[in-house]
Amino acid sequence: MSVVVDLEPPQLLLVRLSGKVTAEEFWAAQQRASELLKPVVSVGIVAVLQDFQGWGSGDWSDSSIQFKHDAQIKRMAIVGDRKWEDEVVLFVGKGIRHFEIEYFEPAQLVAAREWAATGTSSSQGKK
Repeated sequence: MSVVVDLEPPQLLLVRLSGKVTAEEFWAAQQRASELLKPVVSVGIVAVLQDFQGWGSGDWSDSSIQFKHDAQIKRMAIVGDRKWEDEVVLFVGKGIRHFEIEYFEPAQLVAAREWAATGTSSSQGKK
């Protein structure tokens, strides 16, 4: 039912997803992230699934903003219950994005934050 986006020093974008996320909520969160990233050269992303129940209704066809800031992203860590791993890494485009994306369990939140923050430039990530 919600997506919250915050930029934390030093250059870590934290995204919290909870409930059943609608396309409208996700689009609004991407708009907020885009605004936060305007002055940022390089950022790690940590997406945390808290009581996540999957993807809800709406038009999910426009993913252009999702890829708009790829050159700024060093790494993306996703933290959540393993039952969502396959669906979520597919959704974020693991394997087709130009930066590393890894999945972590909730008990590994600190490690996920550290991993996302220590990445190199996006051009050196996994494909």
